[in-house]
Amino acid sequence: MLPDAITVLMSGEPSDIISTCQDLCSAELDTIDLVAKDALRGRPRASRSYARAYESLLNRMIESFGARTSRLAASIALTEAPNLLVSNWVQRFGPGAGVAVALVERIRRAVEPPYLQEVHGLTPTLASRDGFVFSLEEVDAVRFERFRRYVVRELRTARRQTPLHIIAEVFDLNDTELARLFGITRQAVQKWLRTGNVPGDRRAKVVTTLQIAEVLLRNLKPDRIPGIVRKPAGWFAGKSIVEMISDDRHDAVLDRIRASFDWSATA
Repeated sequence: MLPDAITVLMSGEPSDIISTCQDLCSAELDTIDLVAKDALRGRPRASRSYARAYESLLNRMIESFGARTSRLAASIALTEAPNLLVSNWVQRFGPGAGVAVALVERIRRAVEPPYLQEVHGLTPTLASRDGFVFSLEEVDAVRFERFRRYVVRELRTARRQTPLHIIAEVFDLNDTELARLFGITRQAVQKWLRTGNVPGDRRAKVVTTLQIAEVLLRNLKPDRIPGIVRKPAGWFAGKSIVEMISDDRHDAVLDRIRASFDWSATA
């Protein structure tokens, strides 16, 4: 790690962060610049190249943040991989530099206490389209979903991380608790974790529970989530989120959580 890199990454301005990231991982940023447009068109080779460059960039960032970066922060950054390529930072600074700043911002939100987030928060300033260096106007939902699937698949394969691993990590569940969540034995859940194969009649529940975890990750500090999902909620007649999922009411939980974080609906 370069001298003072951690200081820049934790408290620097976007331009300083970009300069440090270019020194730390210029090859990764160059690759993202090169493949971004084709990746966002849903092209497989470009999407996979983006995923590999992103993972390498993430590893360098984790190494630079050192002990301050938890395993959960890394998981958050992995789940955000597709979204960071369509962030305001990318429009402002271009794909490589924009993804780097967006990634640093996401990690900082995961590892900093709230008072430091207020002091050192990063906010994209995009007063007009004249300031854009990379347009996202051609990105459509179908192509982006194809890009997202390629990226997620590539990253999960590389890290051998299944949706169940992510759920267990986000909710802080041991094997017994994870088995109870899906109404199976501990031996069965261990097999699911080992092989990555979930029976067809349980896949929808796993997907919905993963979506719940991802919504919570996008909106809450990671270390708060295990307590929140175990806390009895008035929304669910005194049951916790974990209990609701165990009762196969995962769809209701996802709908309620999405609504609670829909800021446009409450504005």
